[in-house]
Amino acid sequence: MNSQPFKFNLNLAKKVCDRLGVSGSPVEISGPLGGQVNKSFLIVLDNQKKWVLRIDGEVQSFDKIQRESEIYRFLQESAPNLTISKVFLSDCSKEIIPMDYALMEYLPGVGVGENIESLPQKARDSLLKQIGETLKRFHQIKVPGFGFRHFDRKVYPKAESWRKFLEQEFYKELEGVEKKVGYAPRWKDQLTHWVQEWLAIQPEAIDPVFLHGDFHYDNLKINLDKKDTPKLSGIFDLEWAWWGDPVGDFLHLEEAFFLYPQDLAPFLSSYQRSEFPKGELKIHRVLHSLRLFRFWLEFLPEPNWKEVGIYEKRLRNLAKGKGVFE
Repeated sequence: MNSQPFKFNLNLAKKVCDRLGVSGSPVEISGPLGGQVNKSFLIVLDNQKKWVLRIDGEVQSFDKIQRESEIYRFLQESAPNLTISKVFLSDCSKEIIPMDYALMEYLPGVGVGENIESLPQKARDSLLKQIGETLKRFHQIKVPGFGFRHFDRKVYPKAESWRKFLEQEFYKELEGVEKKVGYAPRWKDQLTHWVQEWLAIQPEAIDPVFLHGDFHYDNLKINLDKKDTPKLSGIFDLEWAWWGDPVGDFLHLEEAFFLYPQDLAPFLSSYQRSEFPKGELKIHRVLHSLRLFRFWLEFLPEPNWKEVGIYEKRLRNLAKGKGVFE
């Protein structure tokens, strides 16, 4: 991963727009807009159109921009009414910018995460119902299989069942962690014990659906023109989308509802689910924590030790059979 600062200017913005066939000339740039790895910049054109430049900050060959391009194409064909960017233009030549990048249509509004605490309760309940309805729409997109391989265009061994797939993912991620640190973590055996219990409550067969993969407040935008009736105006950051059990998309919402328990009821009512899938989520929490633990260890020019510590603490909690937020 590349943590070096990237300098983006109007001259580069003009070259990017010309290369991707975007009409208008850049007159203003702001950013980077955030993100610990991938950086984004807002480009304002002289015709008042706005675009977001999304740059892949990783140096490993994950083909993330190409993958995200395929995800957007799939969604535009499968669910054209979703409030996502309708245009996603990618360039992986590295001729203008030395990283893969894409231009996306700007989604209006402000971030849910940074504004939700200021909303009156009635408006907040309305927003959570919209969030539940939106996630339900993602999960109404039926797909023919499960896993990550469909978008990655890589050959993965096909698991015989959903439960077997999750088990394979666990041992693959655990092996990756061991290889990176050079030894078996002290929590390995305990964690494996609990994983077997959590796998047992997973369904053997599922009706797979499209999963956003990173669904949380900070990846949603709202229009606050009428603060009493906020409107969900955008969903983004689809690079980790995959196919599987709808439960997988509740992973990041678990943290939101831990912090804001009042948000759970209106969300569940609109999603049309009676309770939050806390038990079923534990195997997904394990997989996510293993992936992020190894990811931050591999961060360049040196590991991000703060993030490494956060995910190791979560793995230790999970190895004791506890929730990660306890």
